[in-house]
Amino acid sequence: MTLRDYKGPVGILAVSMFLDFTGHTIIIPVIPFLVGRYVPPTRVAMMVGLIISAYAVCQFAAAPLLGALSDRFGRRPILLISLVGSIAGYVIFGVGGALWVLFAGRIIDGLTGGNISTLFAYVADVTEPAKRGQIYGLLGAAGGFGFIVGPVLGGLAGHFSLSAPVFIAALLTLANTIWAWSALPESLPRERRSKAVGWSQLNPFASFAPVLDVPLLRSIFASAFLFYLAGTMLQGTVSVFLKDVLGFGPGGIGGVLLIVGVMDILSQGFLTGKLLPRFGESALARTGLAINAGGFLMIAMIAV
Repeated sequence: MTLRDYKGPVGILAVSMFLDFTGHTIIIPVIPFLVGRYVPPTRVAMMVGLIISAYAVCQFAAAPLLGALSDRFGRRPILLISLVGSIAGYVIFGVGGALWVLFAGRIIDGLTGGNISTLFAYVADVTEPAKRGQIYGLLGAAGGFGFIVGPVLGGLAGHFSLSAPVFIAALLTLANTIWAWSALPESLPRERRSKAVGWSQLNPFASFAPVLDVPLLRSIFASAFLFYLAGTMLQGTVSVFLKDVLGFGPGGIGGVLLIVGVMDILSQGFLTGKLLPRFGESALARTGLAINAGGFLMIAMIAV
């Protein structure tokens, strides 16, 4: 089939990406308040970071298995399983009742969190290599828009109930699941599926070897790793920082993240395209990293 034949499914994938990012970011404004129910104020930041890390570690460990299963059984069932797992994780997190329940909710969501990689694999199945960049860009834009909407919606809903944003995330994911189940065809024909799942496919570190063997790619990988490490450290604690240092509630936290999302879309979606031909990749990357470091320093100085 051609891309035109899959025009409808690609639209579904874009909406799925939007709903996924909306669901993941909608809970950020209320996380410190939910965790604060079960631990002393001095331990909130550490526990929020651990909860976010637990999700990321489980997702990292489970991604190769989910990828191998999607190669064996098709993209559609793995996507649906991932979405159902997210629903269960959100509901458990929203019900709460104890700190370990919050961890359990995020662990379940992380272990089944293969929907993003499955979406990209779906695109690779149904599009020609020359056109994939365009579709990936569309999915990235949809995810970025979800990053904007999620925190705002979470901040507004958090005024009514701290658990409301989490249950809204579950409802959004449920709607996504129903839509994908009813309207999304399978993209991987049976004749192209793998015959079995091998143990070598389950190692999450195996895909790093080809990258680390190339000196130039090794340097780029190290730079990207440090960049995302700093970014996720801030993302994991920014809600606690805004709550404790600046006294922001869920609405204020959502507003700050709205500004971050808008600036991110403007810089990556507009400024990068304008500046890249003029200054080149290397100069633009160095300048962007320097500006990013300056922004982190300014944030740190607020608490001094």
